[in-house]
Amino acid sequence: KFLSEQFGVQLQAVSIGYDHTGRVAEVQALVDRHLAYADAEARGGYPVGIGIAPVPGSGDSERNLAGPEAMQLGCELDKHRVRNWFGEGAGQPMLSTGYVWAVFNSCEDRECVLEQIEALGLQVIIWRDPASGAEFPLQ
Repeated sequence: KFLSEQFGVQLQAVSIGYDHTGRVAEVQALVDRHLAYADAEARGGYPVGIGIAPVPGSGDSERNLAGPEAMQLGCELDKHRVRNWFGEGAGQPMLSTGYVWAVFNSCEDRECVLEQIEALGLQVIIWRDPASGAEFPLQ
C-alpha cells in the first residue's frame, strides 16, 4: 500500500527478500521438487516412476508422482516445512535481507516508478510504521 500511494501506481504484490544462505540446499531441493510438480501437472498426468528428491536433512524419503493426491500431500508437507522456518523457536530462523521485490502490473508502471525515484535522487525509500513511528529503509 505504501509504495502504491507513494508513486501512484498499483502493485500486484510485494515480497520480502529473505536470506536463505543457511538453507541453500533445502531451498534448491524445494524449487526442483515444485518444478517437477508443475511439469507433471502441465503434462496432464502423473507418471509413476518419476521420483521427487527428498529435502536434505528432512528425513523425507523420495516421493513419487503417482497421482494428484500424492502431489497435493507433497505440497502441503512442503508448505508446513517452510512455515516452520518463520515460527517461534525455529532452530535457524529465516531473516530478511532488507530488500523487497515489487511486482508491477505492467512494465510502464515499473518504468514510471523508476523514473520518479531517479528524479528524486533517491537510493533508499524510508517507510515509517504508523503505529510505532519506527523508520525502515526500503532499498
